[in-house]
Amino acid sequence: MGTMVLVKNTIENMFSVEIDFDDVTITVVDDEGLEEDVAVIMFDDVVYIRQYQNKNSDKASIIGMSPKMYAELMEAYQRSAGTYLTKITSSSGKVK
Repeated sequence: MGTMVLVKNTIENMFSVEIDFDDVTITVVDDEGLEEDVAVIMFDDVVYIRQYQNKNSDKASIIGMSPKMYAELMEAYQRSAGTYLTKITSSSGKVK
């Protein structure tokens, strides 16, 4: 997996983070325009990943998971092949 570098005043890839009262939404844009945007919508008790089928459709593919599952998914990007047991500390919310 490649490394993304954020450089001031240069946009290589684009994403947004919106923080509302009861949710946080992260939207990742396909800058090449080949795929539809992907949104991660996080609530206290559930996380959804949503992608619309095309620009002219209101139909979307949606995956729901617990916040713990989402934390493990993000942690998995940092690991090599294998099977892992994880421990999430309640004070920091970080996966170990």
